[in-house]
Amino acid sequence: MPISSNPLLGILVLFLLFGIPGYFLTLALFPKKEEFDVEERVLVGFGFSLILILAFGYVLTKTVGINTATTITTIGGLTALFFIVYRLRIRPKIPTPTEALARTSTNSLA
Repeated sequence: MPISSNPLLGILVLFLLFGIPGYFLTLALFPKKEEFDVEERVLVGFGFSLILILAFGYVLTKTVGINTATTITTIGGLTALFFIVYRLRIRPKIPTPTEALARTSTNSLA
């Protein structure tokens, strides 16, 4: 079914194309919640998505060409990469044995 025949599908595709990759890029670059409000993150994410789509559209045109498979693979891969980077950046720091021992010894004194 072509996108032009269903306006809701077109809106969903535009949201996925211009919203999700940039939003995850803002999460990867600025993982702390205090750095951006949700509205700011969505707007900056839209701008990042626009830049990403234009840049990768140009690269795909010059190399393999743009079709549904290359578009979905590229956008999905970038989104997954940004999500992985975000999850790695917010992972809590695991203390070394020396740090853990120092914490337990100071807590037992209090």
